[in-house]
Amino acid sequence: MLATRLTLRARDRLMSGDGGNRPETEATDSVAVPPVDPPVSARVDEHMARQIYAQDLPVIVTNYGVAVLVAWIHWSDVPRPTLLSWIALSVGMNTAHLALSLLDRRHGWRSRHPLGDWHWLRPAMTYVASLIPAGLGPWMLSPTSELLYLNTTLLVIYCAGVYASTALLSPFAFGLAGAVLVAPAATVHMSSGSLAGIGIAAGLILFYLFLLPFAVVQARGLRRAVRVAFENEELARRLATETEHARAAHL
Repeated sequence: MLATRLTLRARDRLMSGDGGNRPETEATDSVAVPPVDPPVSARVDEHMARQIYAQDLPVIVTNYGVAVLVAWIHWSDVPRPTLLSWIALSVGMNTAHLALSLLDRRHGWRSRHPLGDWHWLRPAMTYVASLIPAGLGPWMLSPTSELLYLNTTLLVIYCAGVYASTALLSPFAFGLAGAVLVAPAATVHMSSGSLAGIGIAAGLILFYLFLLPFAVVQARGLRRAVRVAFENEELARRLATETEHARAAHL
């Protein structure tokens, strides 16, 4: 009965809102007090930040592949200086992103960027910066209307990949990415003055705006699932500790 009361008390203390991270003050001399973990919300933030950092290399490799694909498609249609300038911009931005990513992996992202806004801002901003060449593609690489429509189609496909890789982890970064990707293409289409161009520009903007609420809802659901996992882990640890305390009290 004592063990049951103690385990129920541990469960109630965890579910009462303190996240299960209150320091243990009733330890006996024979049972070591476990170290106090950070609050559950901070652990969730850390987990999500780790996932953002883990996206670096796949994003960089994808962007290098996009640069090769665009160069192959436009090699004979776009003026060579313009195309080479776009390729240099893409390779340069993603190489800088790669350098930051390798530094973080070498030195440990948490030691350089402790919990706080910066551990979200650094990967979000470098990720968005690496998308700038893709956003400028329809503007730089579309000397004809046919190429403009082709580049806009490629951009929409690229936006779908951005949603899949970013929306769940950081709606903030996804929103910034939308501004970087959609604004140049929408401006080019609107500047044409045609009804079709204005319609395509409006469609691009609405397409991304409609995705934002889904990104927010799905990100909240993911954070909630991660939080429940940490709370269950902490509950199991607390119950095990209380059980050990109960056994020690009977010795």
